[in-house]
Amino acid sequence: MAKVPENWRNDMLPIKAVGIELAADFDNTEQSSGYTLPTNAIVLDVFLVVDTADAGETLDVGTDSTASGDADGYLDGVSVASTGLVRPTLVSTGQTRGALLRQDEDGAGALVPGWDATMGGKEITYTGSHATANTVRGRIVIVYIDCKEIV
Repeated sequence: MAKVPENWRNDMLPIKAVGIELAADFDNTEQSSGYTLPTNAIVLDVFLVVDTADAGETLDVGTDSTASGDADGYLDGVSVASTGLVRPTLVSTGQTRGALLRQDEDGAGALVPGWDATMGGKEITYTGSHATANTVRGRIVIVYIDCKEIV
């Protein structure tokens, strides 16, 4: 079993969270967030905080597909029709947890939450489902470990 150094405190652990504001009036094209994951990041979870809902709209969150990323790898078609905390699901009738954050535990299609260590250094992007400007407002929250800070 690994031993935590005696001089470490809980506030020194390398787990971090970042909130990324959704830009006003984006459409159904991949949008740059302006935030790039640290090179050595392991993404543990991604969710939304919706301040202003947009009925009928869904949102994808991932990494820049023009730079070998996966535009819906973290969230895939998450509804933003209600305000508050929006988490993805693994329910077989409507999976919204992206492929980078889930795994097939037994090889028989039983999906469980996973983590992603493949997209470090890539920019976070998001895509709406409406072809015209939408009214959703809020934040993307990314929880990750910055492995550069692990001694």
